[in-house]
Amino acid sequence: MVERGGRRFAVRPEKIHMTEAGAAAQTGSHAETGRIRDVVYAGMVTRYVVELDGGGELQVVRQNLETSSAEALDAKGRAVLLEWRPEHQLEIDSGGETEGER
Repeated sequence: MVERGGRRFAVRPEKIHMTEAGAAAQTGSHAETGRIRDVVYAGMVTRYVVELDGGGELQVVRQNLETSSAEALDAKGRAVLLEWRPEHQLEIDSGGETEGER
């Protein structure tokens, strides 16, 4: 869960696009910079835990189409840019309910 500007939201890990820091963000997407804190290689996918520069953390899941376990694990500590489309974030109110539960 991330809090920005008084709003709390979550993003599904598979909906987040991760590129190297310094890459240009896509127009219309939400972008956050951070650093990969942890990497878990799980065969078909790798799960990355990213500490955001603005506070909080997000998990990102990427399918291992062309990445070896050594390459994935070497990403730990790397600065990255995370992006997602606004429709992929789930707003959470201060009571912990999502928009659909109200």
